[in-house]
Formats: sequence, C-alpha cells, structure tokens
Amino acid sequence: MKKLLPFVFVAITGCSTVDQNIVPTPESDITKARLTGSWQCNSASYIEDARLTFNIVTEYREDNTFKGSGTVTARFRRDNTYISFALDANGSWGLNGRILTDQTEDVTVKALNAISVRIQPEFQEEMDKMRDEPSSSVVIYVDDQKLVTEDRRKERSSCVKIKA
Repeated sequence: MKKLLPFVFVAITGCSTVDQNIVPTPESDITKARLTGSWQCNSASYIEDARLTFNIVTEYREDNTFKGSGTVTARFRRDNTYISFALDANGSWGLNGRILTDQTEDVTVKALNAISVRIQPEFQEEMDKMRDEPSSSVVIYVDDQKLVTEDRRKERSSCVKIKA
C-alpha cells in the first residue's frame, strides 16, 4: 500500500478517460475569463492492484489564486480494502497561451477511514512535495462548461464547470 502513495499523487494531477479526438480550442479562445470559476473533476483509473477514484473541485479565482478540495480513494482488488483521504489545497495559477500552471502553496490531507489513518503522515509528505515545483498542463479544450487538459505524461483530464 505504501508504494502506491506516489502513484496516487501522480494520478491526482489528472488522469481520466477523455475523448482523444476532441477538436482543440483555438489558442486565442483560451482565456483567463473562461478558466475562472469552479470545475468538478471526477475520474477513475487503475494503478497496480488498486482502482483509484477522484472527486475534486478546483476554483480558479480572478486574482490568480486557486482552492481545491475533494476526495481520493484507492480500493485494492486483492482483498477489497481501501484507503480514502479528503484533500484541501490552496495556491496560485497562471495561463500562458495553452499552458495552465498551478503552484500549490498549502495542502492538507485528512484520513477518512482507519486504514488511512496509519499512512496519513506518509501521504501528507507526498502531497507536500507538490509545493516544490509548479504543475503544468496543456489546455486542449475549454468552453463555458467543459475543460480538457493534458499533462506531461500525455494523460488527459476532463472537468465540468459547476460555478462561473
């Protein structure tokens, strides 16, 4: 379970099944105004023996700060046990052409079940590493309701706008 923690961190930064054939938004239409607001991102993936599920809401504010919160759960196929954490993060964001950059300044982890309590310190340590360097993704598509980004591993994440 402990060796899964770095994979959970990688997956939190974006991974879900997204249509790879989506027509990209012209760069001139990718604006701060379109990204400002609250975005709901739900995804699921498999890493090693675990099914990871994410339910994250990120609010990109006009003053270039962000607040993110949600849950991440890893359910292990071999014995159907799971770990689950609530996450809260704050930081700054920026947009340069198609490049969306997040710099996490504070992240808090809370265990949501007994198994998770035992590994919470290690998971918090992995999450704290997010402060060491900004995370960047490429905005593939954005409109008033949908956001699709692609990370450096070429994994796409899809979100829906829940509040302007």
